[in-house]
Amino acid sequence: MNLKKFIISVILTLSLTIFIDQLTKYIAFIVLFKDQQILIINNYLNFRPVWNDGISFGMLQGYGNLGRVIFIIIALIISLWIIIYSKKLNTIGFVGYNMIAGGAIGNVIDRVIHGKVIDFIDVHYKTYHWPAFNMADSFIFIGVLLFLYNELMASGVCREQARGVLPQNLYTEYYGTVNLNNLIKFIELRVHDGAQWEIQQVAYACLSIVKDLWPVAIKSYQEIRGIG
Repeated sequence: MNLKKFIISVILTLSLTIFIDQLTKYIAFIVLFKDQQILIINNYLNFRPVWNDGISFGMLQGYGNLGRVIFIIIALIISLWIIIYSKKLNTIGFVGYNMIAGGAIGNVIDRVIHGKVIDFIDVHYKTYHWPAFNMADSFIFIGVLLFLYNELMASGVCREQARGVLPQNLYTEYYGTVNLNNLIKFIELRVHDGAQWEIQQVAYACLSIVKDLWPVAIKSYQEIRGIG
């Protein structure tokens, strides 16, 4: 990655991360903090106002102004190092590192403006509550997962095993085994107009592959069953 592209990519990634973090905190401050309201979303999620003078997820609280200055300095130094180091990484590593840096800077902005960090996301199960957090903490957490995934891949771990550190709904792939008879039955069921669009695309991709591998068998089956 050349220097110009690197700088633009860093600015875009940091800007998007910090913007989302600060926007959600601003909304939370207006809605929750001024009147100390708690919004109950469902049985597992609340939005509630929490001032945090520690670090992510409420850790290392209670160190006062000295702690505030130390946290700001450490966060900025680490963020700068992360940004510079990310130039050496591939796309996944770059995004992960800069999400960590963006999250850290988002919380630094809070410390400079308010002296503390605005936390408002309250995940809980019955009476157990995970320490309140914000979008910056979420970006840091996801960035760390992307970093771990990237490091596992770089160390030779296959993608299917490395993805174990990732949250759900991220791009991945899997391998399976099936005989031709059952594969054709799957294709016939899933290319139907009533099937979900995404699984239709999988079925058509499978059909394209088996056509190349067993052209005579697939052609005969298509003629008999009338599938595309």
